[in-house]
Parts: sequence; C-alpha cells; structure tokens
Amino acid sequence: MTTYEINITIDPTGLTSIYNAKQSVALFKSVQSTVGLNHAQTTTPCPIAWVVFQPFATNVVTWIESYCVYASTTHLTTGAVIFLTALTSPAQTGQVYTLQYGSFTVASGGVIGAFTAENQASNGLSFGLVQQATVNNVPVSAPLSAQPVLYNQSAIITPSATLSVFLTSVSAGGTVLDRVPPSALTVNLTSQLQSVAVGFSDANNTFYLESVNERVP
Repeated sequence: MTTYEINITIDPTGLTSIYNAKQSVALFKSVQSTVGLNHAQTTTPCPIAWVVFQPFATNVVTWIESYCVYASTTHLTTGAVIFLTALTSPAQTGQVYTLQYGSFTVASGGVIGAFTAENQASNGLSFGLVQQATVNNVPVSAPLSAQPVLYNQSAIITPSATLSVFLTSVSAGGTVLDRVPPSALTVNLTSQLQSVAVGFSDANNTFYLESVNERVP
C-alpha cells in the first residue's frame, strides 16, 4: 500500500502563539457518501477532525490507505467526540458491512472503490470510516467521517486522499466540527504525489505548502 506523508514545520514564534491560544493542529480528510434505499442522495458527511495533535517545531504525519468501518450512537453535535459502538477489522472496498445484533457481518455485493455500511440494528446510528496514522512516531486511530443512516438503509462511503490542515480548539481526533475553516490548507495527495512539506505563517496563523515530493512513474 502507498504511504502518504505530511511534514509540518512551525517556528518558535508560531509555536508560542499556538500554545498560548490553547490550540492544536488538525487534519480533516474529505469523504463523500450516498445514502438511502437506492443511494440516490449524495451527501457530504459531518466534518470530523481526524488527526489532532499539539505540535513541535518539526512534525511528521504518515498513513496508508487502510480503513475500518464503524457504527456509533454518538449524537453528531459540534464538539462531540465519536464513541465507537461497533468496529470492523480492516475493511475492503466492494464489500457490504452490515450491523445487526451489535456487531458487523461482511458479504460481497458492494461498490468497487467504496465501503458500504448497512444498518440492520436501529435508528439513531451513524456510520463512517476509521483510519490509523502515525504522528511524530506515535500511532493514533480515529474516525474521519460520520453519516447518519436510518434503520434498514445503507451508506456507500468513498474516501479520498484530499486533506485540510488547520488550527483547532478541539483536543481529540474523532471530534465533530461545525465546519472546516475556509482558511485551511487543502492538500491533494495522489499515487504520484505522496509527500508534502507544509509551513506555518506567523502573520495569519495558517498553513501553506512549501514543497511536494512527486513520484516518478
């Protein structure tokens, strides 16, 4: 599997400002989903702060494109940290993951390139993807999306390698956001663009792209 990497550099002035404001660095990962009996409704899942950490001068975040499907009873209100009620082992695209009797079962028949989560448990549940990353050599794992799914319906969830980097007042990965700030830096990673270097502007407290490391085919 492809390993992606973001290197974030922050100078002492920026670090002092971030810590004094009691903020952290957050990564948000873009996800699309379709929901309903016939999946005719395309939605943007609730924004979730996937990776959240207190920074150092040099920070390295790495991950591979491996996911688990989860279900949660957490109400998707701003500031809520998602509690995982049920979780699959590493999931495969093209499969259907059905929650029933408190746990997931898996069967074929899903959409290639996406993860299908089916709710056969009850109303009031949300479904999404969990992904692991390594932040400054420390492994972390948290939800990166959340989508309400009614009983007897399902969601087709399609992740991407597009990320947003920004400062946040939340302190934990898997926290529900009201929105991704418009000042966030968007990074579009691909199999040819696997690594980027990101800097921090002390003047406006935002991140910017310094350089990219493109893979030569």
